[in-house]
Amino acid sequence: MAHKVLASATDASIASASAATSSARAVTKSSAINNFSNEDSSANNNYGGNAKNLIQSEASLLGATTISNSTGGVGIKQHQSLIAAAKLTATKNIVASTTPASRVSLTPNSSPGTSKAILGRGRISDLESVDFGNEIEEESDGSVTEDAKATHKEVQFLESLGEMKSILREGSGGQTTKALDLCCGQGRRTLLLSKKYPGVHWYGHDQSARLISLAEHEQKQHGRQAGANVVFTAGATTQLQLPHADATFDAVLLLGNALGRAGDDGAVFLHEVARVLRPGGRVVVDAADGAAARAALALDKQSHTWQWIDDAYFVCRERQLSADGKRLTVRELRTSASSNSTGAVVRDQFYRLRLYARDELVAVLREAGLDVVNPNEDSAIETNPLDLHWGISVPRIIVTAFKNPDKFPPTVHAALRSAKDLQHPKSLFDNLHATESAAVPKKTHKDDLFESLVVILGDPSQPCVGKLNNTWNAEDFNTREKLVNALVELGYSTETNLSVLDSHESLHESLKRLTKKKQHFIFNLCDEGFDNEALKELHVPAILEMIRLPYSGAGPNCLAYCYDKGLVNRTADALGVPTPRETFFLSDVGTPAVATLAKLDNVIQEQIKYPAFIKPIKGDNSLGITPRSIVHNARELESYMSELHSIGIRDVVVQEYCQGTEYGVGMIGNLATGFHFFPVLEVDYTKIVARNLAPILGFESKWDPASPYWSDISYKPATITDKVKADLHAWCIVLWERFGCRDYARFDFRSDYGRGDGFEKPSERKGTIKLLEVNPNPGWCWDGKFSYMGKFEGLDYKDVLGLILKAARDRTTLDEKKEAAMSSQQQQ
Repeated sequence: MAHKVLASATDASIASASAATSSARAVTKSSAINNFSNEDSSANNNYGGNAKNLIQSEASLLGATTISNSTGGVGIKQHQSLIAAAKLTATKNIVASTTPASRVSLTPNSSPGTSKAILGRGRISDLESVDFGNEIEEESDGSVTEDAKATHKEVQFLESLGEMKSILREGSGGQTTKALDLCCGQGRRTLLLSKKYPGVHWYGHDQSARLISLAEHEQKQHGRQAGANVVFTAGATTQLQLPHADATFDAVLLLGNALGRAGDDGAVFLHEVARVLRPGGRVVVDAADGAAARAALALDKQSHTWQWIDDAYFVCRERQLSADGKRLTVRELRTSASSNSTGAVVRDQFYRLRLYARDELVAVLREAGLDVVNPNEDSAIETNPLDLHWGISVPRIIVTAFKNPDKFPPTVHAALRSAKDLQHPKSLFDNLHATESAAVPKKTHKDDLFESLVVILGDPSQPCVGKLNNTWNAEDFNTREKLVNALVELGYSTETNLSVLDSHESLHESLKRLTKKKQHFIFNLCDEGFDNEALKELHVPAILEMIRLPYSGAGPNCLAYCYDKGLVNRTADALGVPTPRETFFLSDVGTPAVATLAKLDNVIQEQIKYPAFIKPIKGDNSLGITPRSIVHNARELESYMSELHSIGIRDVVVQEYCQGTEYGVGMIGNLATGFHFFPVLEVDYTKIVARNLAPILGFESKWDPASPYWSDISYKPATITDKVKADLHAWCIVLWERFGCRDYARFDFRSDYGRGDGFEKPSERKGTIKLLEVNPNPGWCWDGKFSYMGKFEGLDYKDVLGLILKAARDRTTLDEKKEAAMSSQQQQ
């Protein structure tokens, strides 16, 4: 159903801003974040306060943050800068920063991590030639972004679409109704909808971490009255990968010209939207009428306009339509004209929009496989026409489409074909927030933590098979001490709300006593397993499930699945995740392990090829993985199988030995609340190779301080292409979903040859990165891979622990809301 709405495009839903966390707080205190339900507020007054605070706060920032991407990860450097607003001049640097999820605006020739903002570039003859790689776009039309009346009219129009209102009331298939407000901005529309439809589980997703932080602030301000059934997430900048499983939502709202900001990749954008829609689910797309915009621009003889923002600031705009008429590029120069300034330019910014006429919008929806409802119908509703921030007034088109079940049979995630079939276009959000990275998480606030924390660890009074000499060592106790100290730094106290349970003999009884105090949360870090048996790692969460205590990390089923490496690899292969060539050797207890090795040798020679890699099919702590795991012939195969047999390991998986670069991917979050990916880690074997040792991470690297594998292996941020990183992230998400990981996990990969980083020359042999292992509840120690990944983006040990706890808190809070909503529905 195609509709025209005579109103301004709500582009703020995907606009990013350059005010820091501290300045965002200043904006809040100055009432720049307006109450979305205040229908009597003045649009112009709203915007005047908002713009003034945003711009002035840029100048008065005390603690600015810059983010560097030069090493392949994201580093954070804190520096102090004091710039008085009264002394702003065109030669002054304005330190513009947001939360650690945003970067300052850079000149085209500057490198990431610098802090010099662009104050003016002079005359540019061709706006189309501007490189958007380092631009920050900040919405300037606050009269639209903060106009409560406009928000109410948007919602009323959505309700006028009969099928949409029906979905919001009833869902699309008997399940709990879920709706996604994609590019939700500061959440004004999401929160209003959540108030009107409390039975719907609302999800707001935006590219801008700053706007999401404003949405979360507004959500907290309203408490249970509005927003209790909303989860806000921020997306990544390098690849559109919504943090949700297939067929999750009954409705997706794509409003405010969001599709136009995807550039020429609109169909790919909508493919991802179609993936998360349930069969029969609806998508509503709102865009400026491209045909009307082109006509208006053709008649507009003056390509330069200017407009007062408030009494102190005005903006000059320059517009240019591309030669093919498909894209509109806008330049904005914002200038301070206050009495205490010298007429300084405070921002020179650019943004670009792909224009869609109604028939073009219908076509791109169909290209994505969606069926448009009544494509030839063209109706309008009357709203107050407002000048768009790009300086012209045009109608808006709203088109609804649905996911036809006949066109979308149940399939594997679209991104999970074979590695050779995967194609990743240029970032769909290149034109959205090119310098804002939602991948950098905010450090945990005390409000994100649980009231009381109980940590479960291995039992030091019992032997632990897998550790050096099967016992607890000084390094183990030092690691525990650092853990407790980090939790204390987060705000917990060992005297009041932090305790450790590590006596497994009395563990069950101790946990049962905790059920009487509901505020307790279990931080399950017992990766040794119940009674220090790795096979019983799943027993701890199983006990917690039975006595109904909330806990962190994976559940018993997930741990059981991932304990079996053969099961993991076969499942991953079925999902399209590249895995090493492999076979299995299952030995009968009464038969010597070497009895049928001749057959295994034949399989290796014919299917896997030497060198091969042998590891236990089940297990943990790298037990049974040593340099001798790499076998080059039948003699070495027999020798190592006999060695494993002598320590009770009979069943093994035999894989091709991947000799290339090894990578680790760490992620925190959950399917329902969104993910944060740490910078990809690369294992640095340089010193090991220099010693003529095999480059592997085995038992010695974890448990033997005297071994060079302990001291000479290091980690660094990986240097890989965006395509390779997108592949890794896509594989991790589907593996996470399939095995049921929760809160945090690590996935290990290795290239079969070379680096596999995507930078190979055409003449070079290209390596394929393949899955080595899925690690739910990965190592939590201060010097482990997970901690290193946090360091790559400026997070210390306590911050990483805090993020894990926050992910668990968000998940359990959402579960509580679901239970409350279901209980309310049953009572009705």
